[in-house]
Amino acid sequence: MPPKKQSQEDKEKAFESFKETEEYKQYWRVVEAKDADPEVKGIENSTADITADWSKFLHELFRLVEIGKIPHKAKSYD
Repeated sequence: MPPKKQSQEDKEKAFESFKETEEYKQYWRVVEAKDADPEVKGIENSTADITADWSKFLHELFRLVEIGKIPHKAKSYD
């Protein structure tokens, strides 16, 4: 965890190094998978049925959870 007080230069340097991590790259893969499908992109709480193939988006999202080492109970389905 970074120190609480960082100069603006240190923050920018830390962010640039974060951009090189696998977590950052995977996050953008999730965003791209979401934006690629109009039904996934347009989902909201009032959506009654999910009929599209969400497998690419869900796979990328699950991969992000694995890379980020987020505790979870789910398993990946291929």
